[in-house]
Amino acid sequence: MPAADMEACTGLYFRGKNDRHRGRPESQDGTSSGPPLPFAFATGIPLHLASSLANEPLEPMRLSKIKLAGFKSFVDPTTIPFPSNLVGVVGPNGCGKSNVIDAVRWVMGESSASRLRGDSITDVIFNGSSARKPIGAASVELHFDNSDSTLDGQYAKYSEIAIRREVSRDGISSYYLNG
Repeated sequence: MPAADMEACTGLYFRGKNDRHRGRPESQDGTSSGPPLPFAFATGIPLHLASSLANEPLEPMRLSKIKLAGFKSFVDPTTIPFPSNLVGVVGPNGCGKSNVIDAVRWVMGESSASRLRGDSITDVIFNGSSARKPIGAASVELHFDNSDSTLDGQYAKYSEIAIRREVSRDGISSYYLNG
């Protein structure tokens, strides 16, 4: 999508892939307009991040690892590697399997607390336990393999692309691209 078209989209609301408009921009009156948008827009990645990738081809990129800190049950900094294209997350009930999926959805722009199994967006922050005190912020970082230069232009020089989202107890959420 050309950058000029993306700037025109800033006044529109976007629905997720499961909604009736299938990733098409929605005007304020609730009707859909235009063709389906690229994945970044349909999933809710903020425009300031997606616009930096606007002229890049939408090629699949392999998720190489996830870094979590203070996100739900992952109170301590944790890195989960994904060494190949096929990875399974297994474990007993209550070990955090669903939290891994929630972490990916959250970084990719999920803003509905109920879809992340909470009442408010700050519910993703570790809330304490009998042995641990609550902490003040949560952070999740997705690392994508770019060693084959899937992205070109200004991102071709990076062998890995990282997208990080952080939220603090006051509800302020920030996104970072390779930062």
